[in-house]
Amino acid sequence: MLEPRDLEMIAEIVAAAIKPLQDDITELKEDVAGLKEDVAEVKRDVAQLKSDVTELKVEVAQLKLDVSELKLDVAKLNDRMDVQEKRMDNLENRMDNLEKRMDNLEDRMDHLDNRVNTIGVTLENETNRGISIIAEGHRDLNRKLNEALKADEEKEMLLLRVNRLEGEVSKIKDKLEIA
Repeated sequence: MLEPRDLEMIAEIVAAAIKPLQDDITELKEDVAGLKEDVAEVKRDVAQLKSDVTELKVEVAQLKLDVSELKLDVAKLNDRMDVQEKRMDNLENRMDNLEKRMDNLEDRMDHLDNRVNTIGVTLENETNRGISIIAEGHRDLNRKLNEALKADEEKEMLLLRVNRLEGEVSKIKDKLEIA
């Protein structure tokens, strides 16, 4: 059997041999505690990341909805632009037709101006001369009418005098017969 001193020595040797192991275990415990804290922090970060990812998913879903709405709006705008382009084409066609009609109207107005000028020249050259000739003839007719009326007037005056004289002769005859 072993003596107490031997036992103490063995205990010292075992204690000396266990001491580095105990230090290593203590250090391992500290490292494990640090790792536990790190894991807890990583878990918190992962939870935060999961939350952020969830928020991102919600935002991405909202963005997808917004993009879909935007696509619809763009499609509507494209449709409206197509309608506007058709209306513009129609308006351009109508403007072209109006320009053609205006050109035609201008041509007709030019033709009408030429006719009016021709008529004006005819009036000046022929009609005015004819009117002058007619006016001279009318003046001559007026002069002759005035002369004829003057002769008629003298004739009527003479007839009035003859009537008056006949009336006086009748009165004289009546007085002579009575007497």
